[in-house]
Amino acid sequence: EISKLELRVDYNPKRLDYERLWNREGVEDVLQFFNLVPIDDMALVLAPVKLAGMAGWPAVVAGIIEVWRPKDRSDVLRMLPGLVGGISPLRPIMNVGTGFAELVMLPIEHYQRDGRVMYGLQRGATSLLRRAAFEAANVSAHLSVGAQVVLEQADDLLTPAHLSNRDGPSVSKFAAQPGSVSEGVREAYRSFTRGLTDAAATIFAVPLREYHQTGTGGMVKSVIRAVPVAILRTGMGTTEALSKTLLGVTNSLDPFRFRKLAIKYKVPPRQ
Repeated sequence: EISKLELRVDYNPKRLDYERLWNREGVEDVLQFFNLVPIDDMALVLAPVKLAGMAGWPAVVAGIIEVWRPKDRSDVLRMLPGLVGGISPLRPIMNVGTGFAELVMLPIEHYQRDGRVMYGLQRGATSLLRRAAFEAANVSAHLSVGAQVVLEQADDLLTPAHLSNRDGPSVSKFAAQPGSVSEGVREAYRSFTRGLTDAAATIFAVPLREYHQTGTGGMVKSVIRAVPVAILRTGMGTTEALSKTLLGVTNSLDPFRFRKLAIKYKVPPRQ
């Protein structure tokens, strides 16, 4: 017997089966829609399971899957309202829409309760502005992180392995986020300074080393190769600084989300 389970799901699709997507005849075909967009912190509720008379673990596992899986297309459609909030591109629209709903409903609620319409309107407006500011900062932060990743990939293509400044295991850009605006600004300053330092080292230090090793010809070639790399590293520092600032803003607006992210990425928040 298994009690009801409430899960939070992150899902980054890697492959989309277009044939099944257009087919849409079975449940598996309908589920291909989930491969169209990433899912972030989606709430998923699994029904309680009670089985009896099952012979062996394979039968138990099969019975559990049978209870949990959607039986037909209508089951999938019934699940959609609870799942839409986890679809990354739709989350800002839903959150801002909730803010607009509170702007209308809270004055009505307070009017019916104690007649304080203006207090309800103030609460509704505060909720709407807070949600709008959070989503604007959050979307901008994700765009900045995406731009940083693209620049880093370009830098890896242009930079020899022995000159790369990225060592160690890869860590998500969203791990160990700044917990406040002030912390975000401090990290942004360090990121921007690091980008400028890397760019300066690429432009001056590497060609100087080449000059001592191979002479003027090697130095000129090194400078020509270094210019695009220096531009990329300046851009990397700038986008990282912007993302750190914006992540600090979002976490200041929603401290509970900041604590959840620390658990999610298994990286203790920096205080």
